[in-house]
Amino acid sequence: MEQLNIINREAVSCEKCEGLFVTSQAVIVDRFGLEFILMSNVLRVYLAVITNKLEGLIPIGKDSWLVFKGRDHKERLIRIKNNPKAYDFMQTELLKYRQDIIFGYEGGLDDIYIYQMQRMIDFILECAEKRKKKWRKHCNEYGLSEHFTGN
Repeated sequence: MEQLNIINREAVSCEKCEGLFVTSQAVIVDRFGLEFILMSNVLRVYLAVITNKLEGLIPIGKDSWLVFKGRDHKERLIRIKNNPKAYDFMQTELLKYRQDIIFGYEGGLDDIYIYQMQRMIDFILECAEKRKKKWRKHCNEYGLSEHFTGN
């Protein structure tokens, strides 16, 4: 219940893109009702472009999807209408709260995700530590605060 209260308070001031917005507790998809992806569940996010073909041969269009892979081994696809800004928006918003998310597609990570979840989590934590070090260095160079919103 507390999570919903936090989401309600934060959602009022969130930026949106393609019906998507991010709070400290969840990614919210505001289309045909609300869908929630808990922040604590998000491990990996990437952009997938799927070519639609007539009769399986003739390309007739493309669709872009944000793919969320979670600790629960579930994959959630959210259509973003060929809007590349939506992926950048999502990456920026997620990084405000979490440093331990992998962005982008790398084929080898699929096998690790499916068969070696602890190895995936260890890799994500390593990535988060590298981001934090890079941010600290940047802040020190420019005299900025090192404060992260999230972990």
